[in-house]
Amino acid sequence: MKLISDRYYHGGHSGPAALERPDPGTDRKDLSMQEQPTPGWDHQGLAATLILAAPIFHGRVEQWIDFGEHEIDFPAMLQVPWSHGELLMILAANDLFNGNEKAGLDELVSTLDDHNLRIVLDAIAIRRGWGVGR
Repeated sequence: MKLISDRYYHGGHSGPAALERPDPGTDRKDLSMQEQPTPGWDHQGLAATLILAAPIFHGRVEQWIDFGEHEIDFPAMLQVPWSHGELLMILAANDLFNGNEKAGLDELVSTLDDHNLRIVLDAIAIRRGWGVGR
C-alpha cells in the first residue's frame, strides 16, 4: 500500500530515518499523517497531503484531515499560529487542494529551505498529474 510518506521516509529525499509501515489492522485514527494510506485521494488531495506530511508538521495537522472523506479543514488549520514557513506550506497545500488560499511563488522560493521547497515542487508535479521525479 502506498503511504503519503513513501518518498520522504522510505528512501526518497534526505528526510528522517525510515518509519515502519503500519500494521494492516491498525486503526487509521492512531496513525500519524506520515503513516496514512493514500487510496482515494485525487491529484489535489495527494498534492496537499504530501505537503502536510512534511516532517515539520509531524503529529500537528492530522486533526484537520478527514482521511475517510478525503477532506481537509484548511480554515480551521489556518486559525492556529504557525511559523512563517509553515504557514506558507499550508497555504501552498490549500492552493493545490482547492485554490481558496494562495501561496506566492516568490515568497515560497525565498522563505522555504531546500527540503521543504522540494516537497512543494513535488506536490505541484503531483497536482499537475506528472507524478514525482519527472
